[in-house]
Amino acid sequence: MLSPISSETIARITQEIEHNENIEFHQKQYNSPMYSHSWYQTQVVRQMSEWLGYSLVGGSYLIIPLILLIIIISLMVYIIAPLHRFLLRQPPKNPLVRFNFLQRNIMIFHENKLVETIEFGLVSSLMCEQKPLFLSRANKLIILQVYDKNSQAHTVLEMETAPLFGQTDARFLKQTDDLLENLAKRMNLKLFFDKSNW
Repeated sequence: MLSPISSETIARITQEIEHNENIEFHQKQYNSPMYSHSWYQTQVVRQMSEWLGYSLVGGSYLIIPLILLIIIISLMVYIIAPLHRFLLRQPPKNPLVRFNFLQRNIMIFHENKLVETIEFGLVSSLMCEQKPLFLSRANKLIILQVYDKNSQAHTVLEMETAPLFGQTDARFLKQTDDLLENLAKRMNLKLFFDKSNW
């Protein structure tokens, strides 16, 4: 069965992309209902991945102890349910992303205020990265980034393809790929995929 939230978003955008000059969606798409047990677990996994990414970029001699500490804390939070609400008191920031096909730009809104406008240039492109979610090759975290006119990367979509330890539907992945290809065509941008499994 397809994800109730992500698949609805994909279906809606697929319909709107052909007929509208603007489409919008929230940057983070969740597979599980917010504040459910599996939602908390997935947020811990996402946060751990983000911290590990920052740690690996730093490259100092403290990297190994830092990674071990992050993994231990994350496992405790993942397993011990009361820690979920303590450490994830507020939902993650989830801006609204608006693609404008006529003006060829992307606007990001948070709490109904324009936070950022991404303008395109000759070097602009889209990059779709599919990473395993919690070391699972079946479940993925899809991250869509856009490179602006200054070659700076901006994340415009993060989406889970299945709940943790669930099974991703291959049709859903195909629908997502097709949607992103259509989006790239409408924006007149090249689309690159990174589907490496680590």
